[in-house]
Amino acid sequence: MGMRVDSAFFNIFSCDLVAGTYKGNAYDNNSVILTQSMAKQIFGDEECVGKSFMVSISSFTIAGVMKDYPDNSNFKFNYLLLGQPEYGTFVKRLPTYFLIKSNVDKQKLQEKISSYKMHQEDTKLYKYSEWKFNLCTLPDVHITCSPELDTRFRNIKILLIGGFLAFISALMNLLVLFISRQRLKVRYNSLYRTMGSLTKDLIMKGITELSIFLLLSFLTSMTFVELVFPSYQRYTQLENYGIFKDFVQFLPKKRLIVEAVGYYWIIGLIFLLLSALPVYRLMKKTRSDVSAFFRDVLIVGQIFIGALFLVAAFAFYSQFRYTQNKDKGIKTENIWQIDLGFETSWE
Repeated sequence: MGMRVDSAFFNIFSCDLVAGTYKGNAYDNNSVILTQSMAKQIFGDEECVGKSFMVSISSFTIAGVMKDYPDNSNFKFNYLLLGQPEYGTFVKRLPTYFLIKSNVDKQKLQEKISSYKMHQEDTKLYKYSEWKFNLCTLPDVHITCSPELDTRFRNIKILLIGGFLAFISALMNLLVLFISRQRLKVRYNSLYRTMGSLTKDLIMKGITELSIFLLLSFLTSMTFVELVFPSYQRYTQLENYGIFKDFVQFLPKKRLIVEAVGYYWIIGLIFLLLSALPVYRLMKKTRSDVSAFFRDVLIVGQIFIGALFLVAAFAFYSQFRYTQNKDKGIKTENIWQIDLGFETSWE
Protein backbone atom coordinates (compact mmCIF):
# COMPACT_ATOMS: atom_id res chain seq x y z
CA MET A 1 0.00 0.00 0.00
CA GLY A 2 1.43 3.35 -1.00
CA MET A 3 0.76 7.08 -1.26
CA ARG A 4 1.42 9.43 -4.17
CA VAL A 5 2.98 12.62 -2.76
CA ASP A 6 4.49 15.83 -4.04
CA SER A 7 6.99 18.21 -2.40
CA ALA A 8 4.31 19.61 -0.04
CA PHE A 9 4.33 16.31 1.86
CA PHE A 10 8.00 16.70 2.78
CA ASN A 11 7.51 20.35 3.77
CA ILE A 12 4.93 19.42 6.41
CA PHE A 13 5.54 15.84 7.51
CA SER A 14 8.68 14.06 8.61
CA CYS A 15 10.57 11.70 6.33
CA ASP A 16 13.48 10.17 8.24
CA LEU A 17 15.66 8.84 5.47
CA VAL A 18 18.22 6.12 6.20
CA ALA A 19 19.42 6.03 2.58
CA GLY A 20 18.99 8.12 -0.57
CA THR A 21 17.04 11.37 -0.85
CA TYR A 22 13.81 12.80 -2.23
CA LYS A 23 15.45 16.11 -3.13
CA GLY A 24 16.20 16.75 -6.79
CA ASN A 25 13.89 13.98 -7.97
CA ALA A 26 11.28 14.68 -10.61
CA TYR A 27 7.71 14.11 -9.42
CA ASP A 28 6.85 12.08 -12.49
CA ASN A 29 5.45 8.90 -10.90
CA ASN A 30 8.65 6.97 -11.67
CA SER A 31 10.54 7.21 -8.35
CA VAL A 32 9.59 5.72 -4.99
CA ILE A 33 10.81 5.90 -1.40
CA LEU A 34 10.43 2.59 0.40
CA THR A 35 9.90 2.13 4.12
CA GLN A 36 12.57 0.13 5.94
CA SER A 37 10.24 -2.84 6.43
CA MET A 38 9.27 -2.87 2.72
CA ALA A 39 12.91 -2.55 1.59
CA LYS A 40 13.89 -5.45 3.83
CA GLN A 41 10.98 -7.56 2.55
CA ILE A 42 12.01 -7.04 -1.11
CA PHE A 43 15.80 -6.73 -0.98
CA GLY A 44 16.80 -8.12 2.41
CA ASP A 45 19.84 -6.36 3.87
CA GLU A 46 21.42 -5.29 0.57
CA GLU A 47 21.53 -1.69 -0.65
CA CYS A 48 18.62 -0.86 -2.94
CA VAL A 49 18.85 2.89 -3.67
CA GLY A 50 19.09 3.47 -7.43
CA LYS A 51 17.77 0.01 -8.29
CA SER A 52 14.65 -0.56 -10.35
CA PHE A 53 11.89 -3.11 -9.92
CA MET A 54 8.75 -4.00 -11.78
CA VAL A 55 5.18 -3.90 -10.48
CA SER A 56 2.77 -5.31 -13.03
CA ILE A 57 3.86 -3.56 -16.25
CA SER A 58 5.35 -0.45 -14.58
CA SER A 59 8.98 0.09 -13.59
CA PHE A 60 10.02 2.20 -10.58
CA THR A 61 13.38 3.52 -9.42
CA ILE A 62 14.10 3.50 -5.68
CA ALA A 63 15.07 7.04 -4.65
CA GLY A 64 15.47 6.33 -0.93
CA VAL A 65 14.60 4.30 2.13
CA MET A 66 12.86 5.90 5.13
CA LYS A 67 12.00 4.83 8.66
CA ASP A 68 8.55 3.30 9.15
CA TYR A 69 5.84 5.64 10.38
CA PRO A 70 4.53 5.06 13.92
CA ASP A 71 1.44 2.95 14.48
CA ASN A 72 -0.81 5.88 15.46
CA SER A 73 -0.72 7.68 12.12
CA ASN A 74 -3.48 8.34 9.60
CA PHE A 75 -0.91 7.55 6.91
CA LYS A 76 -0.57 3.82 6.30
CA PHE A 77 1.92 3.12 3.54
CA ASN A 78 4.83 0.91 2.52
CA TYR A 79 6.15 3.31 -0.12
CA LEU A 80 5.83 6.91 -1.29
CA LEU A 81 5.40 7.46 -5.02
CA LEU A 82 6.90 10.81 -6.05
CA GLY A 83 4.28 12.36 -8.29
CA GLN A 84 1.30 14.70 -8.42
CA PRO A 85 -1.61 13.58 -6.21
CA GLU A 86 -4.86 12.96 -8.03
CA TYR A 87 -8.23 12.88 -6.33
CA GLY A 88 -10.87 10.58 -7.79
CA THR A 89 -14.38 11.91 -8.22
CA PHE A 90 -15.79 9.08 -6.10
CA VAL A 91 -14.01 10.39 -2.98
CA LYS A 92 -15.97 13.28 -1.45
CA ARG A 93 -14.26 13.50 1.94
CA LEU A 94 -10.53 13.84 2.48
CA PRO A 95 -8.60 14.86 5.60
CA THR A 96 -6.74 18.08 4.88
CA TYR A 97 -3.51 19.01 6.63
CA PHE A 98 -1.99 22.48 6.75
CA LEU A 99 0.89 24.15 8.53
CA ILE A 100 -0.09 27.06 10.79
CA LYS A 101 2.22 30.08 10.94
CA SER A 102 3.91 30.60 14.30
CA ASN A 103 2.20 33.96 14.98
CA VAL A 104 -1.36 32.69 14.43
CA ASP A 105 -3.83 32.69 17.34
CA LYS A 106 -4.93 29.03 17.23
CA GLN A 107 -8.05 29.64 19.31
CA LYS A 108 -9.33 32.36 16.96
CA LEU A 109 -8.49 30.19 13.96
CA GLN A 110 -10.49 27.34 15.50
CA GLU A 111 -13.47 29.65 16.08
CA LYS A 112 -13.24 30.99 12.53
CA ILE A 113 -13.20 27.55 10.96
CA SER A 114 -16.03 26.34 13.23
CA SER A 115 -18.18 29.29 12.12
CA TYR A 116 -18.31 28.10 8.50
CA LYS A 117 -21.57 26.42 7.50
CA MET A 118 -22.50 24.20 4.58
CA HIS A 119 -24.60 25.90 1.90
CA GLN A 120 -27.00 23.03 1.61
CA GLU A 121 -30.60 22.59 2.66
CA ASP A 122 -31.37 20.22 5.52
CA THR A 123 -32.98 16.90 4.65
CA LYS A 124 -34.86 14.33 6.68
CA LEU A 125 -31.66 12.34 7.09
CA TYR A 126 -29.00 15.06 7.43
CA LYS A 127 -29.03 18.34 9.36
CA TYR A 128 -26.38 20.16 7.34
CA SER A 129 -27.01 23.37 9.30
CA GLU A 130 -25.57 21.68 12.39
CA TRP A 131 -22.41 20.41 10.72
CA LYS A 132 -19.12 22.06 11.73
CA PHE A 133 -15.57 22.06 10.49
CA ASN A 134 -13.17 21.17 13.29
CA LEU A 135 -9.51 22.03 13.60
CA CYS A 136 -7.62 19.13 15.14
CA THR A 137 -3.99 19.38 16.25
CA LEU A 138 -1.58 16.67 15.16
CA PRO A 139 -1.09 15.24 18.71
CA ASP A 140 -4.88 14.87 18.92
CA VAL A 141 -4.88 13.13 15.54
CA HIS A 142 -2.22 10.72 16.81
CA ILE A 143 -4.49 9.71 19.69
CA THR A 144 -7.87 9.61 17.93
CA CYS A 145 -6.63 7.66 14.89
CA SER A 146 -5.54 4.77 17.12
CA PRO A 147 -8.51 2.91 18.68
CA GLU A 148 -6.13 0.99 20.94
CA LEU A 149 -4.63 4.22 22.32
CA ASP A 150 -8.04 5.84 22.67
CA THR A 151 -9.31 2.87 24.69
CA ARG A 152 -6.20 2.81 26.86
CA PHE A 153 -6.43 6.52 27.74
CA ARG A 154 -10.14 6.13 28.49
CA ASN A 155 -9.38 3.26 30.88
CA ILE A 156 -6.69 5.34 32.61
CA LYS A 157 -9.19 8.18 33.10
CA ILE A 158 -11.77 5.76 34.53
CA LEU A 159 -9.11 4.37 36.88
CA LEU A 160 -8.15 7.91 37.93
CA ILE A 161 -11.76 8.85 38.75
CA GLY A 162 -12.35 5.55 40.55
CA GLY A 163 -9.16 5.92 42.58
CA PHE A 164 -9.98 9.50 43.51
CA LEU A 165 -13.50 8.57 44.67
CA ALA A 166 -12.16 5.60 46.64
CA PHE A 167 -9.57 7.86 48.30
CA ILE A 168 -12.23 10.43 49.22
CA SER A 169 -14.40 7.64 50.63
CA ALA A 170 -11.46 6.38 52.70
CA LEU A 171 -10.84 9.88 54.13
CA MET A 172 -14.53 10.18 54.99
CA ASN A 173 -14.35 6.80 56.73
CA LEU A 174 -11.31 7.96 58.70
CA LEU A 175 -13.19 11.05 59.85
CA VAL A 176 -16.25 8.96 60.84
CA LEU A 177 -14.06 6.63 62.92
CA PHE A 178 -12.33 9.62 64.50
CA ILE A 179 -15.66 11.22 65.45
CA SER A 180 -16.97 7.95 66.90
CA ARG A 181 -13.76 7.51 68.90
CA GLN A 182 -13.92 11.04 70.25
CA ARG A 183 -17.56 10.58 71.29
CA LEU A 184 -16.36 7.71 73.48
CA LYS A 185 -13.63 9.95 74.90
CA VAL A 186 -15.93 12.79 75.94
CA ARG A 187 -15.33 11.98 79.61
CA TYR A 188 -11.55 11.95 79.13
CA ASN A 189 -11.65 15.28 77.25
CA SER A 190 -13.68 16.78 80.09
CA LEU A 191 -11.03 15.53 82.52
CA TYR A 192 -8.29 17.16 80.40
CA ARG A 193 -10.18 20.46 80.51
CA THR A 194 -10.51 20.17 84.29
CA MET A 195 -6.76 19.67 84.49
CA GLY A 196 -6.27 22.90 82.52
CA SER A 197 -6.03 21.77 78.90
CA LEU A 198 -7.17 24.37 76.39
CA THR A 199 -9.55 23.65 73.53
CA LYS A 200 -6.82 24.44 71.00
CA ASP A 201 -4.58 21.83 72.64
CA LEU A 202 -7.32 19.20 72.23
CA ILE A 203 -7.81 20.30 68.63
CA MET A 204 -4.08 19.91 67.92
CA LYS A 205 -4.20 16.51 69.59
CA GLY A 206 -7.05 15.47 67.27
CA ILE A 207 -5.33 16.84 64.15
CA THR A 208 -2.12 15.04 65.15
CA GLU A 209 -4.05 11.78 65.52
CA LEU A 210 -5.52 12.18 62.04
CA SER A 211 -2.10 13.05 60.60
CA ILE A 212 -0.52 9.91 62.08
CA PHE A 213 -3.22 7.75 60.46
CA LEU A 214 -2.59 9.50 57.12
CA LEU A 215 1.16 8.94 57.41
CA LEU A 216 0.86 5.26 58.31
CA SER A 217 -1.62 4.57 55.49
CA PHE A 218 0.60 6.38 52.96
CA LEU A 219 3.72 4.46 53.98
CA THR A 220 1.79 1.20 53.76
CA SER A 221 0.47 2.04 50.28
CA MET A 222 3.94 2.98 49.03
CA THR A 223 5.24 -0.48 49.93
CA PHE A 224 3.08 -1.85 47.10
CA VAL A 225 4.78 0.29 44.44
CA GLU A 226 7.31 -2.47 43.82
CA LEU A 227 4.45 -4.88 43.14
CA VAL A 228 2.32 -2.70 40.84
CA PHE A 229 5.07 -0.77 39.00
CA PRO A 230 5.76 -3.45 36.33
CA SER A 231 2.05 -3.58 35.43
CA TYR A 232 1.87 0.22 35.40
CA GLN A 233 4.95 0.41 33.18
CA ARG A 234 3.58 -2.09 30.64
CA TYR A 235 0.16 -0.42 30.41
CA THR A 236 1.31 3.20 30.19
CA GLN A 237 4.30 2.65 27.90
CA LEU A 238 3.74 4.02 24.38
CA GLU A 239 6.14 2.11 22.20
CA ASN A 240 6.35 2.98 18.51
CA TYR A 241 3.69 5.68 18.79
CA GLY A 242 5.88 8.73 18.20
CA ILE A 243 3.40 11.31 19.47
CA PHE A 244 6.20 13.78 20.17
CA LYS A 245 9.92 13.86 19.57
CA ASP A 246 11.87 12.56 22.60
CA PHE A 247 8.53 11.49 24.10
CA VAL A 248 8.88 10.04 27.62
CA GLN A 249 7.35 6.57 27.50
CA PHE A 250 6.36 6.46 31.18
CA LEU A 251 7.21 8.12 34.49
CA PRO A 252 10.30 6.50 36.07
CA LYS A 253 9.73 4.94 39.48
CA LYS A 254 11.62 7.69 41.34
CA ARG A 255 9.63 10.49 39.70
CA LEU A 256 6.39 8.54 40.18
CA ILE A 257 7.02 8.28 43.93
CA VAL A 258 7.97 11.97 44.16
CA GLU A 259 4.73 12.99 42.43
CA ALA A 260 2.72 10.56 44.57
CA VAL A 261 4.18 12.09 47.74
CA GLY A 262 3.40 15.60 46.49
CA TYR A 263 -0.19 14.85 45.51
CA TYR A 264 -0.85 12.78 48.63
CA TRP A 265 0.24 15.50 51.02
CA ILE A 266 -1.53 18.25 49.11
CA ILE A 267 -4.80 16.29 49.38
CA GLY A 268 -3.93 15.34 52.98
CA LEU A 269 -3.37 19.00 53.91
CA ILE A 270 -6.69 20.00 52.31
CA PHE A 271 -8.37 17.17 54.26
CA LEU A 272 -6.86 18.32 57.57
CA LEU A 273 -7.92 21.93 56.92
CA LEU A 274 -11.47 20.82 56.13
CA SER A 275 -11.43 18.60 59.24
CA ALA A 276 -10.41 21.46 61.49
CA LEU A 277 -13.98 22.79 61.84
CA PRO A 278 -15.64 19.48 62.85
CA VAL A 279 -12.72 18.71 65.17
CA TYR A 280 -13.13 22.15 66.75
CA ARG A 281 -16.85 21.60 67.27
CA LEU A 282 -16.14 18.13 68.63
CA MET A 283 -13.54 19.27 71.16
CA LYS A 284 -15.45 22.36 72.22
CA LYS A 285 -18.61 20.50 73.30
CA THR A 286 -18.96 17.98 76.09
CA ARG A 287 -22.26 16.29 75.27
CA SER A 288 -22.09 12.67 74.24
CA ASP A 289 -24.10 13.27 71.06
CA VAL A 290 -21.77 15.87 69.54
CA SER A 291 -21.15 15.80 65.78
CA ALA A 292 -23.64 12.96 65.32
CA PHE A 293 -25.27 14.83 62.43
CA PHE A 294 -21.93 15.47 60.74
CA ARG A 295 -20.98 11.81 61.14
CA ASP A 296 -24.30 10.72 59.61
CA VAL A 297 -23.71 13.06 56.66
CA LEU A 298 -20.30 11.45 56.07
CA ILE A 299 -21.83 7.97 56.21
CA VAL A 300 -24.48 8.99 53.68
CA GLY A 301 -21.67 10.33 51.45
CA GLN A 302 -19.87 6.99 51.68
CA ILE A 303 -23.03 5.12 50.77
CA PHE A 304 -23.45 7.44 47.78
CA ILE A 305 -19.92 6.77 46.54
CA GLY A 306 -20.38 3.02 47.07
CA ALA A 307 -23.66 3.13 45.15
CA LEU A 308 -21.93 5.07 42.36
CA PHE A 309 -19.31 2.34 42.07
CA LEU A 310 -22.02 -0.33 42.09
CA VAL A 311 -24.03 1.34 39.32
CA ALA A 312 -20.87 1.92 37.24
CA ALA A 313 -19.79 -1.71 37.69
CA PHE A 314 -23.26 -2.93 36.68
CA ALA A 315 -23.24 -0.65 33.60
CA PHE A 316 -19.80 -1.87 32.50
CA TYR A 317 -20.80 -5.49 33.04
CA SER A 318 -24.02 -4.99 31.07
CA GLN A 319 -22.02 -3.44 28.22
CA PHE A 320 -19.59 -6.35 28.35
CA ARG A 321 -22.45 -8.85 28.14
CA TYR A 322 -23.94 -6.89 25.26
CA THR A 323 -20.69 -6.93 23.29
CA GLN A 324 -20.47 -10.68 23.83
CA ASN A 325 -23.79 -11.04 22.02
CA LYS A 326 -22.66 -11.24 18.39
CA ASP A 327 -26.12 -10.59 16.93
CA LYS A 328 -26.73 -7.23 18.73
CA GLY A 329 -30.47 -7.62 18.13
CA ILE A 330 -30.06 -7.89 14.35
CA LYS A 331 -32.10 -10.52 12.52
CA THR A 332 -29.22 -12.39 10.94
CA GLU A 333 -31.50 -14.37 8.61
CA ASN A 334 -32.17 -11.09 6.76
CA ILE A 335 -28.47 -10.55 6.01
CA TRP A 336 -27.01 -12.24 2.95
CA GLN A 337 -23.49 -12.24 1.59
CA ILE A 338 -23.00 -12.29 -2.17
CA ASP A 339 -19.48 -12.62 -3.59
CA LEU A 340 -19.54 -10.67 -6.88
CA GLY A 341 -15.82 -10.18 -7.33
CA PHE A 342 -13.90 -6.93 -6.86
CA GLU A 343 -14.75 -5.03 -10.04
CA THR A 344 -18.50 -5.77 -9.88
CA SER A 345 -18.84 -4.92 -6.20
CA TRP A 346 -16.82 -1.73 -6.77
CA GLU A 347 -19.35 -0.56 -9.34
